[in-house]
Amino acid sequence: MTAPVTLLMAVHSHQPIGNFGFVFEEAYAKAYEPFLRVLERHPQVRLALHYSGCLLDWLTEHQPAFLDRLCQLVATQQVELLASGYYEPILPIIPEADRQGQIAKMRQTLWKSFGAEGPGLWLTERVWEPELPATLARAGIRYTMVDTNQFAIAKSWLPGAMQVHDNEFWDLLGCYSTESAGASTILFPASKRLRYWMPFQAVERTIDFLRRLQREEPVAITFADDGEKFGLWPKTYHWVYDEGWLDQFFAALERERGWLRTTTFSDYLKTTPPNGTVFLPAGSYEEMLEWSGGHFRNFFTKYPEAYAMQQKMLRVSRTLEELTAKNGRTDLLGRATQELYAAQCNCAYWHG
Repeated sequence: MTAPVTLLMAVHSHQPIGNFGFVFEEAYAKAYEPFLRVLERHPQVRLALHYSGCLLDWLTEHQPAFLDRLCQLVATQQVELLASGYYEPILPIIPEADRQGQIAKMRQTLWKSFGAEGPGLWLTERVWEPELPATLARAGIRYTMVDTNQFAIAKSWLPGAMQVHDNEFWDLLGCYSTESAGASTILFPASKRLRYWMPFQAVERTIDFLRRLQREEPVAITFADDGEKFGLWPKTYHWVYDEGWLDQFFAALERERGWLRTTTFSDYLKTTPPNGTVFLPAGSYEEMLEWSGGHFRNFFTKYPEAYAMQQKMLRVSRTLEELTAKNGRTDLLGRATQELYAAQCNCAYWHG
């Protein structure tokens, strides 16, 4: 007797702060709105969504009805909203106090706008460093997603039954606990296979792969990737919406509910403990590691102007911290801190 397979999905949407208005408009028309429209037609499909603070600010001003629709999906528990640093910073390269401030701002926004707690975190560019569990635990974050390749160094220590190999991909099932300074968080390994296949391969190929994951015990696999690939990336709108890939995929998930389930990460954790504890080195997704020479901070060597900007950002952060300690949190210092957070948006610190 085989047990069900759970597909956990997280879809992340972001536009850089200060991006052109027409880019926001195009992304909304081709990706964000049609994705939500298709999801609304399939109420049995549950997943996690993340919208960066930069994008939420634009949506609040230009598309408030979209946020009302999203709020309804949160209310019915079809969607779980993920937190993050508000302005999408690379968390390891900003000070701890700013990490806490950015995450708190996002969680406060999610609660005020959607009644959502934001218990999980979208890790910007999936850039992981070993001290992050303490940061996340302090911020009230229970879980995040990192790419499967980041677990490769511990492959021989991980349960064999939770690994899936073939000539092209290595998948890791379930989730794992990790910790630093006595604080723990849960890591969901995000499948490179699903990142490459969805939405570019036929629906049935993905469904057939998920069917092959069935075991005597329940298992779960995680998909986590950008929302822009569902319509904004070149040539994807026609395939995803005109040809109906997304509608067909969600329909297949509903049709196969006897053995294939979708749920939110929080609900999954209510019934399923981590497979074990693992300690990961600094890393990111494979392509990012290739571009950066194995470590995100190498961009500061590759691009001296990015390094100079980061060092200036750190000086401004220290100055604001000193002024706040001396004078208290005045309105002026509060506004300056928000400008600092905006300047920590990741997009200018690397070629992304």
